Amino acid sequence: MRLSLYFERLSPAALQQKALLLGQQENTAAMTQTFQQLLKEYPKTAAAAQAQYYIGKAAFEAKDFKTAVPALDASRKLNKEQYYTPATVRIISAHYYQKNRAALTNEVNNFLAAAPDSNVPGEILQWLGIDYYNEKNYAAAEKYLSALGANEALPKGDFWFYLADAQTKLEKFDAAEAS
Repeated sequence: MRLSLYFERLSPAALQQKALLLGQQENTAAMTQTFQQLLKEYPKTAAAAQAQYYIGKAAFEAKDFKTAVPALDASRKLNKEQYYTPATVRIISAHYYQKNRAALTNEVNNFLAAAPDSNVPGEILQWLGIDYYNEKNYAAAEKYLSALGANEALPKGDFWFYLADAQTKLEKFDAAEAS
């Protein structure tokens, strides 16, 4: 008996298990379709956060960022404790890959405020900081480049120069010297 025939018209738990099995088999298209079916047939299911997360994660991995962001956002709203950090990191990355600076800035600001010890990918902080620096928005440049400097996995590059120069322009001379 085919697996899909067996799981037709089943409970939310069965659909959830089917989707997870398909995910383990690396059949992301079928997994996504099954999670979408779960959400359509049982919109109030306890598994909604998980379904949204895996739908968003699969779309992110397929570089379908416009589909990924709303699903990932839904997952973190439905279950902040479990999905806030992994969903937010993917949302931040999706905005970065789309070069959507306004949305990226908002997400990074919220993430740094909510989870100050979390690591935003260094290349993203560097891009944001240097982009703001090039606009002569030195306060924003300092914010993101300072966060980058506090990151344990520093990217290669001359971001220290940009940080020190932004701090100098803001008359933060001691900080600029340290940078």
